Amino acid sequence: MSSQLLTLLMPLKGRHLFTLRFLWQANKFLLPYRILIADGEVHPVIAGLLENPATFPNLDIEYIRYPDDTSFTQFYRKMADASSRLRTPYTMMVDNDDFVIPSGIEPCLEFLTANDDYVSCGGGVAGFALRPASDAALSNLIGPFDRLAYRYSPNYFSRDLASPSLATRVIDGYANYMTTYYNVFRSRAMATICHECADLNFSDLEIHESYFAMRTLVLGKARSNKSCVSYLRQYGTSLGSAFKKDWVHHLLRSRFTTDFDAMVSRISSAVAAADGVDPDPIAEQIRNIFGDGLRILLSRRYGPNPRMEQYKQSVRELIPGWLHDARAWRSRSAAARSAARARDEVFSKLAADGADVTYLRRFEQELESIEETLRGADFPRFVQQHAPDLLKT
Repeated sequence: MSSQLLTLLMPLKGRHLFTLRFLWQANKFLLPYRILIADGEVHPVIAGLLENPATFPNLDIEYIRYPDDTSFTQFYRKMADASSRLRTPYTMMVDNDDFVIPSGIEPCLEFLTANDDYVSCGGGVAGFALRPASDAALSNLIGPFDRLAYRYSPNYFSRDLASPSLATRVIDGYANYMTTYYNVFRSRAMATICHECADLNFSDLEIHESYFAMRTLVLGKARSNKSCVSYLRQYGTSLGSAFKKDWVHHLLRSRFTTDFDAMVSRISSAVAAADGVDPDPIAEQIRNIFGDGLRILLSRRYGPNPRMEQYKQSVRELIPGWLHDARAWRSRSAAARSAARARDEVFSKLAADGADVTYLRRFEQELESIEETLRGADFPRFVQQHAPDLLKT
C-alpha cells in the first residue's frame, strides 16, 4: 500500500511516552501510510525527535505544533486545521496509546476504493491491557498482556449500515453503536466533520462524539468488517474525564442543552431533507437514544459505593506483606493463563466470523511484533537513550 493512499491523523495532548511507543511499533511494521501528528501539548524533547526524520526512518511523518489544547474550542480548531492538510484520499483517526493493525486496514482501503457510496469502513476494534510494571514511569506502557479481547467492549460489534433511507441508517447506527471513530474515512468526509465541529463548538465531548457518529452516516454508508481487526485499543490509558470536577459541575457551567439542541437540529434537518420527511420524529428518536445512554452513564458515575467495598479495603490493609506477595504471584500466574486463553479465543472468533488462514497468520505475526515491543528491552532502551527525562516524571 502506498503512503499516497492513507493518512493516520493523530491528535496529541500529552502522554509523550505513548507517542514514542506508537511510532516505534509503526516503524517496526514499516507502516506504509502518512502520519499527520497534530500536537496540542508540545514537549520540546518529543517535538525534536519527531521533527528529525532519522528518529523513525521508516515512517512518513508530518508533525505540526499547535497551541495548547486548553479548551474544546482549541481542540476543534486544531482538528479542523489538521484535516485541511490531508493530502491522501483516505484518513484514519488514531490515539497514541493504541496500535494500528495493517492487515486489517488494507481490506478497508480496498473496500472503500471499490464502493463509492461508503464514506467509512473499519475492521474490528480489539482491546488489551498490560500487567502493571514495577517502574511507575513505565506503568501501562510496557509489560505482558494481562487482557486481550476480540472486541474492545460488547457494543463494538460489526455492522453494515447501508440503508438507502438516511433516517434508518442514522438512527439504526446511532442506537447500535459501531466503531465509527476508528474507521478508515474518505478524507473529504473527515474534513467536513472536523470543520463542522469547529463551527458548532460543542462544550461537551459526548455530544461531539455523537455528532461525529451520526454525521458520518448522513454523509454516506458505513461498514465494519467482523472478519478482521484493524485497531488495537488499550484499556485504562485514556485521558480520563474531560470534566474538571464532575459531570454536574460541568453541566452547570457548559452549554450542554444548547449544544444538544444544535446537534439534534443539524442532524434531523439533514436527514429529513434527504428523505423528504418531517424532522420532528427523527429529532425525538435521537433525544430518546441519547437520554437512555446518559441515564446509564450517570448511574455508573454517581451510583452509591457499596459499604462492602470499604470493608474489603480495610481487610486488605491488614493482610501481612508475605501474604500479599503470595497472592500477587498467584494472580500473575492466573493472568498469564487467562491471557493465553483470551488470545486463542480472539483467533477462534475471527475464524468463525470468516477470517481466512492467510489473514490469521499475518495478524498473528503483527500481534507477536506488538508483544515483542511491549515485553522486550529495545523500546525502553530507546527511551532511555533519547528521552531519559520523561522517565523521571
